[in-house]
Amino acid sequence: RVHGERMGERAARDMLDMADDAATNHPVLQQYDAWGKRVDVIYTAKGWRMLHDLSAEEGVVASAYERKFAEYSRLYWATKNFLFQPSSGLYGCPLAMTDGAARVVELSGDNWMIENVLPRLLSRDPSKFWTSGQWMTERAGGSDVSGATETIAKPVETGACQGWATHRLYGVKWFSSATDCDMSLALAREIIDDQPAKKLTLFFVKLRNDDKSLNNIEILRLKNKLGTKQLPTAELRLNGALARKVSTSGNGVKHIVRMVNITRIWNSISAISGIRRILAISRDYSARRIAFSKPVSQHPLHIDLLSRLEVQFRGGLQLIFEICHLLGRSECDISSEEEELRLRLLIPVSKLFTGRKAINCVTEGIESIGGQGFVEDTGIPEILRDTHVLPIWEGTTNILSLDVLRAIYHSNKKSLDAVCSYYSEKVGRAARQFPELLPFASNIREGLSQLETHFNQFITEPDLQESQAQRFSFCIAGCVIAALFIDQAVESKCAPADMATLRKWMFSELLFVSASSQSKNLPWTYDVKTQYQDSVLIVGKIEKTSDSYRPFGPSFRSML
Repeated sequence: RVHGERMGERAARDMLDMADDAATNHPVLQQYDAWGKRVDVIYTAKGWRMLHDLSAEEGVVASAYERKFAEYSRLYWATKNFLFQPSSGLYGCPLAMTDGAARVVELSGDNWMIENVLPRLLSRDPSKFWTSGQWMTERAGGSDVSGATETIAKPVETGACQGWATHRLYGVKWFSSATDCDMSLALAREIIDDQPAKKLTLFFVKLRNDDKSLNNIEILRLKNKLGTKQLPTAELRLNGALARKVSTSGNGVKHIVRMVNITRIWNSISAISGIRRILAISRDYSARRIAFSKPVSQHPLHIDLLSRLEVQFRGGLQLIFEICHLLGRSECDISSEEEELRLRLLIPVSKLFTGRKAINCVTEGIESIGGQGFVEDTGIPEILRDTHVLPIWEGTTNILSLDVLRAIYHSNKKSLDAVCSYYSEKVGRAARQFPELLPFASNIREGLSQLETHFNQFITEPDLQESQAQRFSFCIAGCVIAALFIDQAVESKCAPADMATLRKWMFSELLFVSASSQSKNLPWTYDVKTQYQDSVLIVGKIEKTSDSYRPFGPSFRSML
């Protein structure tokens, strides 16, 4: 609790100033010095660099690996991350890759990496703390790394390095996020018998040499993006960059998936915490803004809007915490096969669901603020711009939907069976314990059953199955979240607010994969009066934020 309060205080105070400085002073690339020498130096804002130090001191990455809370360590980490990300000025991006890299190194079996790299990635000392990049995307494509990667890896010449490097990398990496990082993991094709290998291998690359010069790397340009402008994203040319082989030959994709799973979870937390931030701003503004003779917060239509956003936020939060608990058990080597299967399937489901919901919720949240939400001086438009990266980074919604199908096929359908049977049994037990939950449990079990029926129905028609992959994935999310809301209702002994959340989710968000079943013929009634009463319960009392905190928006870095 003390650590959470500390992070919450910093997120509401000095972190906002650091993030504002980073958002105001974007990265600048200097390619040549005054004498024409190629230097390729990226200058970042002081606030951005301070966020690096704060991240180390607060253990934003390290807390997951110190495992002070055993299988619940990832839940503890997720709580800190949830508080950290909306105030971090996008510094969560390099930290996500750092966390993913730490997991890859931890499982690599490479003693040199474990002894020399892992302590840096997990350090709480800002002077020793390393951040990592992730180099996969190339000119020929992003998500299709197996087919699009052109970077090659040649064995290093004998005596050409100090012993840690095994190869030199040659190629162009089209998207290098957080290019001010200290290291990166990169995919490349080994040269074997003078030919590039068909399968990819994973390599560790240090960006700079001990003398601070770049490791045979050229920074071609910084990307001019829609949002995330605080983040130095670049195109790189590798001209024989010294690298160390991390995976066995041809197993690079299998190893980097470990990193991608972690970064997708970070992406989901960023999405959900972003929804929470815009909700907090909207609630506070509605308590202050007078319209038609009373505060906006007292208008029933505004209450209904806030309740819908609140329910979507709670649903995403339930899903990501479920995943973090599964991840914590996996990282402590105590998870069952069934839990590993659920984790594999729910990670892409969570990422695609939360990324899409974040854009919808942030857009509606800004609309609820009115014209001020469109004014740059408030700092609010920046939230919307940055949110738009969430359904793109680490896989678009379509790519993640295909990954959901891939997870099911690669497990011989065991992952889908694990999800459907586990949550079906969970809601069944809940209904036996609390009979008032029976109609909801019946609806959820019907949805889960339809998921399996739909998959089996189109298993011989891959084109039709792929065309429905996105809806199918969202239906998985809807059913699982509904089951988690029932679990919450059991914990609270069917408290009114939890029942209201469950009813509103079931009515507005629970989809059936078969469109013909989307009839709203629910085995329970939900009249307009009950809907409004639920909205009031969900939103609760709206009060102004304490004036002791700095207001949201640019502060002109008064504390730097």
